[in-house]
Amino acid sequence: MSTTEFYVHKIQKNDTLLSVTKRLQIHPVDLKYFHNERCKVSERIIFDHLEGINHLFVPIDFNSTLSRNKERSNER
Repeated sequence: MSTTEFYVHKIQKNDTLLSVTKRLQIHPVDLKYFHNERCKVSERIIFDHLEGINHLFVPIDFNSTLSRNKERSNER
């Protein structure tokens, strides 16, 4: 995964970390880490709520663990 390629995802009303990650098919821990590495300190995701956060940095070419496992099983 290229760590420099990302897009900015605008947080919608009632979004939670879990709802966003389900929609984007990315693990919450992975998204939290990726976002927190690129955002201002005041915009970091603390725990699992998005209160006070207006956008998330999301990797463009993210390959989830589930996707990687499927790819590996298809290679066999």
